[in-house]
Amino acid sequence: MRARRLRAVALCAVGAGVVTAGISSPHSAASVPVHPAMVGPKEDCTRKADQATLLRFKASDGRVLAGAILGRGPIGIVLVHQSDQDYCGFVPFARTLAVRGYRAFAISLRGHGSSQADKVPNYHYAGDVVGAAAELRRRGARRIFLMGGSVGGTAVVAAAPEVQPAVAGVIDLSGPAMWFDMNAVAAVKRLTVPILFVVSSFDEPFLTDTRNLYAAAASTNKRLVVRKGPDHGTALLDPKYEAPVRALVLSFLKTHSG
Repeated sequence: MRARRLRAVALCAVGAGVVTAGISSPHSAASVPVHPAMVGPKEDCTRKADQATLLRFKASDGRVLAGAILGRGPIGIVLVHQSDQDYCGFVPFARTLAVRGYRAFAISLRGHGSSQADKVPNYHYAGDVVGAAAELRRRGARRIFLMGGSVGGTAVVAAAPEVQPAVAGVIDLSGPAMWFDMNAVAAVKRLTVPILFVVSSFDEPFLTDTRNLYAAAASTNKRLVVRKGPDHGTALLDPKYEAPVRALVLSFLKTHSG
């Protein structure tokens, strides 16, 4: 019950929990559409009404990954799940994006869902994101955003400097500063594109990590939002408890879509 009450707290005003500041190529072989029966039970989460494209695509190092594209708009958004999920973790928000005219690409990181795993785990998740951005470009997206929750947030930050042409913006929901060989702190020092950080006030050590990432970010167009409550990663997009965060993310995308 206490957790529910905490989730219901509205987004704080500046000075009471929200900090804002500075608003101011890899190879990817042709992907193969996948029939829902080929994806696997963990990723059987799209609906007929979604008109989703289920596909395989390649990470920057050639690993074969699974993903689902919802929407057909010219602005593409790569959505990257947290460590205990596969692409289904972002499918609900992908629906929200699709009805607003975006092309949302939820991916399963290597070793998750039906994506190919490494024989020896190397957690090269940034390369998965780079490959997904290339796939969206190949399919006609003219601008790309990267968005991730928890380790997915680390992955999108680490990948962003490697994506060419440059991405339009990055959204990090509670991403740790480091995850195995992914160093988000080093990456944000190279990032000049708009970046939005969102984290919960009771979510340590991720709160400290996110504050450090915000401080290190080279971009002059950066924002840090601290949400009162315990929600972590994709839970920050919960439609019942986190409507203010959803609105914030949609506003960020609209503002920087060009």
